[in-house]
Amino acid sequence: MVSWVVYHIAYHEAFKGSLPYNVAIVELAEGPRMVTNLTNLEGWDGPVADRPCELVIEEDLGRRIPRFRLLAES
Repeated sequence: MVSWVVYHIAYHEAFKGSLPYNVAIVELAEGPRMVTNLTNLEGWDGPVADRPCELVIEEDLGRRIPRFRLLAES
């Protein structure tokens, strides 16, 4: 995971019901980067950037969305 931010203000009407929400940039092992969400930031204690993560496919508004879950350091 390269970077992330948590939004507390909805800059578009469609996101008002999701506040607060996070947006992250995840670098895949193959090289490309994705703009996505992290699924387990609630209660996370410690650094987030450069943390390994894994793909999670979630259902949202009838669509399958790729998101990522932070992994604990081993």
